[in-house]
Amino acid sequence: MDRWGGSKLFIDYFDEELDTAERTKGRIVYNPPFSKTAVVEKKKWLVQNLADPDKCPVRLYRKLLEKRGKHITSKRLFLTPNAHWKKKDSGFFKNCPLGKNEISKWTSLGAAQMGLDIKKRKITNHSNRSVAVSNLAEASVDKNQIAKISGHGSVSYIRSYLQINSTHHVAIVEKIRPEQQQGTNNNVNPNENVNSSKILYKNCVFNYYK
Repeated sequence: MDRWGGSKLFIDYFDEELDTAERTKGRIVYNPPFSKTAVVEKKKWLVQNLADPDKCPVRLYRKLLEKRGKHITSKRLFLTPNAHWKKKDSGFFKNCPLGKNEISKWTSLGAAQMGLDIKKRKITNHSNRSVAVSNLAEASVDKNQIAKISGHGSVSYIRSYLQINSTHHVAIVEKIRPEQQQGTNNNVNPNENVNSSKILYKNCVFNYYK
């Protein structure tokens, strides 16, 4: 969200993706206008999450538009919620954009509601981006594709986000293990840690620990 503009997002930047018959394809296109003073943005999409509709960005985007009353003239996507929205004709939102400082609190507030100690851990909206990049890397998504999804201008910019845990590390090593060695441990020294494994591949020795 920060990369896409956060509090400065306008509803005019989004549109339903249609096929040649003018039928919706289920994706929302994000295409901000060209600016000479800003980095040129490429088209991005909100993609449906059919497996979990409650977390579907397309459904949530449409819900935001649905909640905009007739009194709304602001073109900003994120508006200030109306505390008196239950009153007749008051509207769910005020005709006032949501401030940047309020948006910046969303992730930390959500983390606190999940039971995480936000006093000991620094959790920001940017944390979402970092986790997404790491998860995509663990899913073996190509770095160039990760950069396109995250909005980074170059693969080099995502290196600091890549965090390989032990499980992912083992999975990578397993991919380069010759088939005849998979499931065996013929090169393990009896004197070594019984939880360790050693792989010989093209005259190179790889060690990992279970």
